[in-house]
Amino acid sequence: MKNKRVEHIYDYIVQQKIVSLKELQSYFNVSMNTIRRDISDLEKTGDIKKVYGGVELVSKNQSPMDELQLFNSRQTKNISIKKSIARNAGKLIKENDIIYIDSGTTTEQLLNFLPKDIKYVIITDNFRIISQMEKFTNITLIVIGNVLDRETMSMVERVGISSESLQDLNINTAFMATTGLSIKNGLTNYSSDKYKAKKQIVNSSQEIVVLADHTKIGQSTLMTYASLSDISLLITDEELPEKYKEYFDQNKINYDVVDQI
Repeated sequence: MKNKRVEHIYDYIVQQKIVSLKELQSYFNVSMNTIRRDISDLEKTGDIKKVYGGVELVSKNQSPMDELQLFNSRQTKNISIKKSIARNAGKLIKENDIIYIDSGTTTEQLLNFLPKDIKYVIITDNFRIISQMEKFTNITLIVIGNVLDRETMSMVERVGISSESLQDLNINTAFMATTGLSIKNGLTNYSSDKYKAKKQIVNSSQEIVVLADHTKIGQSTLMTYASLSDISLLITDEELPEKYKEYFDQNKINYDVVDQI
C-alpha cells in the first residue's frame, strides 16, 4: 500500500512540478507525518527536493526545446474542451473593452475566438498571443512582464528588473487561468513568478472570468492568487460537484457549462 501511494505521490509531483505539503495531505487523505515520511523516501531518488512549505520537481537541465515540448504536450491535451470553453469566453468581449488574457493552455485558445469586427484593448503576458497579434489590426496590445518563461510561454517579472505597475491598469474583464480551484484555497497557481501579477490583475479588474476544465475543480496548488468570491463567472466543461454547485449558488457566483465543439 505504501509503495503504491508513494508512486502516486511521485506522479502527482511530476505533474504539478511544485506542490505544498498541505495539498498532498489533502489530496491523498493521509496524515502530515505520513506525507513527510513519503517525501523523505522520494527525496532519495534525487528527482524532488523540499522547498518552504512543500516540494518541487528537480530540474534535469532541460533545454529550452524540452521545456517548449512540455508546454506543447499540455496544450494539445483535451484541445476540444479548451476550445469550447474559450469560444464561450470570446462572446463576452465588447466594443472598447480593456481585457486581460492570462497565460494558460485554455485561455490561449481565445486566439481562435477573438472578435475581428470591433476595437478593444488586450493586456497579456502570454507570448503565443503576443506573437499572433499582427493578424488583429482591430486590437491595441499592451504587453506586461519582461522575461520569457519558456515552460509556460508567458512573460514574467524577475527580481531586479522593473516593469510597468499593474495597479494602475483599469481592466473591464480578466480571462484567468488556474492550476486549481477549490472552496478552501480559491484560485491557485504553482509559479511564484506569476503569483503577484495574477493577484494584482484580479484587484485591477471589474470582472473575473475563469476558464477551467473539470480536472481543475477541487484541486489546489502552491499559492492562492484569488478567492472564489472574486470570480464573476466560471466557464467549465462539466457540471460542478454538488458541494460546489451549492457554494456557487449560495454565494451568487455565476458558472457556465459549455457544450463541447
